[in-house]
Amino acid sequence: GKNCNIVALDLRYNNIDPQGGIAIGDALQHNTTLTSLDLGESVISSNNINNIRGTGAIALADALKQNSTLTTLNVSKNDIGRGGTELIADALKV
Repeated sequence: GKNCNIVALDLRYNNIDPQGGIAIGDALQHNTTLTSLDLGESVISSNNINNIRGTGAIALADALKQNSTLTTLNVSKNDIGRGGTELIADALKV
């Protein structure tokens, strides 16, 4: 479908699981207008963090390799681990 002209999306404090991270990654691969995405500090169960984990981090990293418009990404307080952090960092390298 056609993308709308959203340039900033704030999804903080949402219950985003690994499948949600994958869905966001899939959407980012095709989006050409979003410049800022905030996925930080989402509340899930009792641990007060997002639960994107490794599979969601992989999807986000893959999307970042293809997306040329996103300039700001917040994934603070997400359970993506060191491996997920490294994948996202590598995807951001120019």
